[in-house]
Amino acid sequence: MINMNNSYTTPLGSPLYPKPPYTYNDTHWILITYESRVEFVKDLLPELIKPVSDKDGKIFVAVYVSDFRDTSVGSYKSCGLGLKVSFKDKMGSFFTDCFVTTDTAIAAGREIWGVAKKLADIDLTFNGDTGIGTVRRDEVELLKITFVKESIGNENDLPNLFPSYNYKLIPGSVNSKPIVKQLLSFKTDNGKIKQLWRGNSTLKFEPHVTSNMFKLKPIKILDSFYMVMDYTQTYSKIAHDFLK
Repeated sequence: MINMNNSYTTPLGSPLYPKPPYTYNDTHWILITYESRVEFVKDLLPELIKPVSDKDGKIFVAVYVSDFRDTSVGSYKSCGLGLKVSFKDKMGSFFTDCFVTTDTAIAAGREIWGVAKKLADIDLTFNGDTGIGTVRRDEVELLKITFVKESIGNENDLPNLFPSYNYKLIPGSVNSKPIVKQLLSFKTDNGKIKQLWRGNSTLKFEPHVTSNMFKLKPIKILDSFYMVMDYTQTYSKIAHDFLK
């Protein structure tokens, strides 16, 4: 009989994912930042998280497509969209959407870190200096980005998206009341950028009922990067517990 006190998750005997920390090696990213409008954020953020906007109502948004080739939870691809926010006057980011290609990445992301991950078909390819990233779900192309390398990038030009806040909500099994309702904050550790390129990009969203990405319409692309990096993902911190 298995000692359940030693089990981190289920199924017993063959758990879906291991305990953190998770290492990520040689991850490939296309990252695009752009301006959108604060009125587009309606109903996308939890309580206590506020969008950061300028006097003209512009907000800062980042979207990425990534290829995680060597990680503690196997290889998979990912896409996410987040915006700059504040929590009790502390700056950070909140990702309204995250899509991945494996069940392990979905379960670990949702159950440990509260990342609202969903399944999608994601591709990230390069032909010479030109990269293309696509995200498809239910036969709809939710996102298509293109990128062309132009110059070596500087790490100081990358946006600071940490801490990143997630809303962890786990419903109860006996009634509609949640058993977990938390605002979590996390960051990555041991980050090492191996390649960084700056360039030009295009960005296109398509509407879908299971995606919020199209709601944060781009007004102006601000910057575009391609990077290869290593990092470590550790546990989150509880920024706020709504049930206490």
